[in-house]
Amino acid sequence: MDNKIIAVYGATASGKSALSIALAKKLNAEIISVDSAQVYRTMDIGTAKPDAETQAEVPHHLIDLIDPEQEYSVAKFIQDCKNSIKDIHRKNKVAILCGGTMLYFNRLFIGLSELPPSNPEIRDKLFQQWQESPQKTHQKLAEIDSETAQRLHPNDSQRVIRALELGLYHQPLSTLQKVNASTPILTPDLSIVLNISEREKLHQKIEQRLQKMLEQGFVDEVKSLHSNPKLHINLPSIRAVGYRQFWQYHDNQVTYDEAVEKTFFATRQLAKRQNTWIKSLSTLPNTHLFEHNDKQLFQKTIALFQ
Repeated sequence: MDNKIIAVYGATASGKSALSIALAKKLNAEIISVDSAQVYRTMDIGTAKPDAETQAEVPHHLIDLIDPEQEYSVAKFIQDCKNSIKDIHRKNKVAILCGGTMLYFNRLFIGLSELPPSNPEIRDKLFQQWQESPQKTHQKLAEIDSETAQRLHPNDSQRVIRALELGLYHQPLSTLQKVNASTPILTPDLSIVLNISEREKLHQKIEQRLQKMLEQGFVDEVKSLHSNPKLHINLPSIRAVGYRQFWQYHDNQVTYDEAVEKTFFATRQLAKRQNTWIKSLSTLPNTHLFEHNDKQLFQKTIALFQ
C-alpha cells in the first residue's frame, strides 16, 4: 500500500465523502480534501465539512487552512496537496483525494500550463469593472475567449479577471493552455467517479442535502459571517454556493424562500459544471465510473485497488 493514491470525485451530493471515509477505514488511509470552500475556517455547514468525530476517526487534510477573508489559489492547493501526500506516505498510509472542485483535479491530473505573470494594477482596474457589472465583464471575456468564458461563471471574479487580463494583454487563456504543454502532477493508482445519471434523482438529493444544511443551522452560520466587518459578498469564500444567496438574505435583498430557491438553483448549476469537467477526466488511466447507488460500490472499489 506504500505510496498509493486513490481519487474519489463526482457531482455534489453523489456520496463521495461516505465512500472515501469507508475506504479510509478499510485501507488505513487519510483523506485530502479537494474542495475550494472547505479550506475556510468557520464555514462548516454549507461546505459539508466532516465533523470533529469523523475527523477524529479518519485524519483529513486541507481543511480549515485560512480565514474567509483570505484567498486560496490553484497553485497553493497543488503545493499543499503534494505536501499532504508526502506526509501521508511517510506514515506508510494510502492517500485518498476526495472532493468536488473539478478544477483542482484537472490541474493535478492534467497539469498546470506556464502563464505570464499577473499585473496588480491591471487586475485592480479589471476588478473595478467587474464590481460595476459582472455580466458585462464576463461578456467581454466571451468576446475574446469564448471557450474559457463558457466554463466560468460571471460571479467567479478571480478567474474571470485573470482570464480577461491574459486575453487583453497576452493571449486567450484557452490558447495559452494548449500551446504551453503541461504535464500531470500526479497519476492516481485508482480514480472512482460517482455519477447520478437520473436528473430527477440528482435534484432530489440536492434538495435533501440543502434541507439538512438548513436544519443544522446554515442560516445562522451565514449570519455570523455576515457580522464580520472583514467580509463582503465579492470575496471568493462568500461566493461559494449557498453562502452568497443567504448573504443576500441577511442583506434583506431576498426573502428566505427566495434564498432557498436560489441556492437550490445554484447547486444544480454547480452539478452541471462538475459533470462537464468529469467528462474530460473520465477517460484518464485507472478511472472507473459508477452510479452513486451501486450497492456493490465499496466492494468493487476495494477489488480494483488490490
